[in-house]
Amino acid sequence: NRSERGLFLAVSFIWKLGPGDIPLT
Repeated sequence: NRSERGLFLAVSFIWKLGPGDIPLT
């Protein structure tokens, strides 16, 4: 799904830049 892929990319991007405390489901 397009929205799902966009969300995945956003989470991955933030997770790489951020502290990495974001849980990946």
